[in-house]
Amino acid sequence: MPAHQDIPREEPRQTERQEAFGRSFGVLTRGTPLWLKIVSIPVYLFGSLAAIALLVTFAKAVDSAFDFQASGDSVVRTVMSYVPVTKILSGRVTEVVDGDTLYLRVDGNQHVIRLHEIDAPELGQPWGRQARRALSKKVSRKNVVVEVSTTDAYGRLVGKVWLGERDINRLMVWEGHAWAYRQYLDNRLLLKYEASAKKQGIGLWHQA
Repeated sequence: MPAHQDIPREEPRQTERQEAFGRSFGVLTRGTPLWLKIVSIPVYLFGSLAAIALLVTFAKAVDSAFDFQASGDSVVRTVMSYVPVTKILSGRVTEVVDGDTLYLRVDGNQHVIRLHEIDAPELGQPWGRQARRALSKKVSRKNVVVEVSTTDAYGRLVGKVWLGERDINRLMVWEGHAWAYRQYLDNRLLLKYEASAKKQGIGLWHQA
């Protein structure tokens, strides 16, 4: 009779759930020291929480992509606009036509700029001349940047006018010199600016 030999004991087979658990935490469930498993779990959880926090922060940034802060007599940019921009012009304002139109000189070329998303009274309408005066006071003979989004039926370049960090388009609405142009509105925050001006009875709303 052959000498007795110990039969190698088969290691308990992991269940599919245990294997999935090990893979999900990025650690080996076989042959890995217990202390390493214990340390790996909080590290994994911390990484997951950090990723979630980053996604939440990004979502808030996207949600507030048109959120601008009003301070004193200015509206300043906090984040970039998501309105499609076809080109960016940097030049000097040579003339203000009315509360939503101006002439911009860029490298010797003259461009007619129609301020996007807003509509100011015509010169012959109530508050028309005051609106032109307000826009002129802000940008006349000054260097500005225009984010052009399109060209209108009259061949004018439609865009957002920036004087440094000041959003001139929205500032005109905030001060009550223009309405939010609902037909071409990309940022509904302008409606809040308009409502604020109306509530205060300023600008074109002073007799409304």
